[in-house]
Amino acid sequence: MRSAHPMLRLLALLLCGAVALAEDAPPLKSCPAECSKHGNCGDNGECMCPFGRTGQACETDFLAPCRLGPDSPATCDFTHPQSCECVRRCREYGCPTVGTNGTKTCHWQVGEEDIVGCFERPGVQPDQQASYSAVPEKKEAAKYFASSKAGAPEVERSVALVSQAGKYEALPPSECSQKCNGRGKCIKAGGAWTASCACFSGYSGKACAVEDTNNCPLNCLGRGKCSDGFCHCNPPYFSLGCSRQKVYPPIVDLARISPVNFKIYMQLSATATFLSPCRYELPTQLAYDVAAPSSPEAADTHIAHKKFIEHLLMSNVRTEDPAEANLFFVPALSWAYTGNQLNSRHLDLVIDHINSSYPFWNRTGGKDHFFWLTNDRGACALTGLAQPAIKLTHFGLHTRNGSVEGWDPTSIVDQEFGCHHPLRDVVMPPHDSSLLPLIGNSRQLTVDDIISKKSKLFYFSGSVSDNPQDSGNTTQQLKLLVNKWRDRQIVFDTKEYVDESRLRASKFCLAVYGSSFGVRLLRCIFAGSVPVVIQEHVVQPFEELLPYETFSLRLSNAKLPELREILRDITDAQYRKLQEGMVRYRDALHWDAMAGGRAFDYTIAALRRRFLNFKSLYY
Repeated sequence: MRSAHPMLRLLALLLCGAVALAEDAPPLKSCPAECSKHGNCGDNGECMCPFGRTGQACETDFLAPCRLGPDSPATCDFTHPQSCECVRRCREYGCPTVGTNGTKTCHWQVGEEDIVGCFERPGVQPDQQASYSAVPEKKEAAKYFASSKAGAPEVERSVALVSQAGKYEALPPSECSQKCNGRGKCIKAGGAWTASCACFSGYSGKACAVEDTNNCPLNCLGRGKCSDGFCHCNPPYFSLGCSRQKVYPPIVDLARISPVNFKIYMQLSATATFLSPCRYELPTQLAYDVAAPSSPEAADTHIAHKKFIEHLLMSNVRTEDPAEANLFFVPALSWAYTGNQLNSRHLDLVIDHINSSYPFWNRTGGKDHFFWLTNDRGACALTGLAQPAIKLTHFGLHTRNGSVEGWDPTSIVDQEFGCHHPLRDVVMPPHDSSLLPLIGNSRQLTVDDIISKKSKLFYFSGSVSDNPQDSGNTTQQLKLLVNKWRDRQIVFDTKEYVDESRLRASKFCLAVYGSSFGVRLLRCIFAGSVPVVIQEHVVQPFEELLPYETFSLRLSNAKLPELREILRDITDAQYRKLQEGMVRYRDALHWDAMAGGRAFDYTIAALRRRFLNFKSLYY
């Protein structure tokens, strides 16, 4: 009889641990009587509030002007015009006072005040009108301003409702299907003839009517109601997925850290999506998966950190007791605050809060803490307090003095190690749901089946920029060579679209980066085409754990003129071994556990090695 799926066993461990903590653990301290109306009573009697609510019992709907209706999410979105009062409130909410010096610092996006126009309804109290943040109808009395900045000039409606980048025009909800059900904003993209809904995170469909059933972790375990990613738990439950009801004593015995077992303590935020497993709470003003409207071109290649968190919560590697932790995970959710343009202010805010409130960061200077940075260039532009910590990124550029062809050296802050310290940081495979069908199709084929379909030698598909920083000048040089060779066995297509059938028919495919990390390596492997990795100075995902030489080729730009000869010299027996290596290790590079993905397991192995590196004073 087969044993239960490992993920189910881990879930069982989590559920058992949630209710079977130490018998001598003290009961929760008393929270204000009204806490359960909107929040959850957590550690030390703190009422954990959903995003936008403040007060000791979450009684104040501070971001009420930022809702489209009483049940709509509160959004602080600076890509679409909204009410001026909403922008002002977001700016105040997003500029918390933290640290021992009591200074007020703003998150990058939240602190800007004149990115887009805004509007006001004269004589209407913001907190008394649920639809205050909705764009006014054309005949509705309203004033329009160039920005929310004090003294900003009044402008025409048509000017205020267009983003400064000119990409979107904000429209009244009535102009979209079912008014987007109050779960998104009605917009018209530049050049479009019709309006469409830009749905808030967790919703999809033409009218944002489809709710993501996984919007709350563990679906709140049947112990609460999911709302905007927040598990509003039934007392006495609290924390992520309503998984806890007791706390640990407020004692930190550093001697309890095991030199054998490996444990990770998750320092989570106070939202239900990211609730702390113990006393270490990050307020929603510091870390929250902001439910901003998605743009039409939004992709999911930047959310691997969410997949990691889902796995960690169901893993016995996680501990709820910081006293036994080897490493500390801080889900600062930098992608939600900074997007691709990494700015260190948000991380500095989170670390300043941790540094001034708890003992764990100070004892090592943050060297046993780790963060995810899923933006395109990872830690290349990172400055400030987070530099000593372990970074999990998708881009492992490792070079001295910023010496990368086509790159501006000033774009890389750390001139000694570049964007990646190989003994401290970890390069992670990105998550890309569009690649899952490739894995599914490949699993149905044997190595013989895969090899029998090969009819071409080499494949590449993608745009080729004139800027040598894109791909490190690899595709630019190869394009010139291909035009010279005119070899029918070489497929070099400069269209963006990737033809799966042509990819599968090719023995080898090119795995380069763009101007930052990419998914070509994964696409090649999942489609059964041996990757030719040409990424000078760039460390690959889990490169210190995976034997890349058994399932890929690694070349430099200097070898491009010899590419055809190198590939044709590989014997059938050697090629078969490369195919067998891809089949053996492909699951290490994806996150879908139900499809056999083991990226989380390799992440834990990599982190354990980083902990040993830290203890060995390698960094």
